[in-house]
Amino acid sequence: MSAPVRRVQLAPAYLLHHRPYRESGRILEVLVRAEGRLTLFARGVSGPKSRLAALLQPFQPLLLSFTQGRDAGQLTAAECVAPAVPLPAASVMSAFYLNELLLKLTLRHDAAPELFDAYGAALARLRAGVLLRDGPTLPAQIERVDAPDWLWPRDPPIRYRKQVPDAWLRITLHEGRNRQVRRMTAAVGHPTLRLLRTRIGPWSLDGLAPGALRIVAGDGIGVRASTIKP
Repeated sequence: MSAPVRRVQLAPAYLLHHRPYRESGRILEVLVRAEGRLTLFARGVSGPKSRLAALLQPFQPLLLSFTQGRDAGQLTAAECVAPAVPLPAASVMSAFYLNELLLKLTLRHDAAPELFDAYGAALARLRAGVLLRDGPTLPAQIERVDAPDWLWPRDPPIRYRKQVPDAWLRITLHEGRNRQVRRMTAAVGHPTLRLLRTRIGPWSLDGLAPGALRIVAGDGIGVRASTIKP
């Protein structure tokens, strides 16, 4: 016996992912505040005359109306909560990474209003940058990486705490402030334990051993002399 079809009207939602469906449709993966993650079929939304084509975009708060049965639902209408505010270019990859986490770590039809609200708050922070005492920062690119294999021991060593996990991050800044990286990580509750500067503009430490010296000529751009070992 098939499950009864429910009609949901103007539910707060975000689009996490979409892919083509037939000639002018899309299959949508959406996060709905009161419903959890759902799969919806959207018909006629990819044509040049479709009003929804520009509306159904990631990272924008939406109001979705749809019918829902046992499996995938059917989109019937969509509205934008507010005028679209694009993410800064430097934050787009971080936002897509958030979407990938939600797709992999959540179950369909498992409502999690707190997670929905946290996702919206995370997008707001990506739009604004980290707020420091001297004002908001410009958006930075951040990715998790493995510990460098060339890393020398720290003296004194960093205190190891089993109950407090840590991780290495690669952070690319687009401005320069006093102690900016340490203040940014502290502002989001993850103080910096060790900080290495590996690149400034065109100058990089790639291939340079600890204590070694590399001489550059002129303005240094595109010019590299032999490395002088210590």
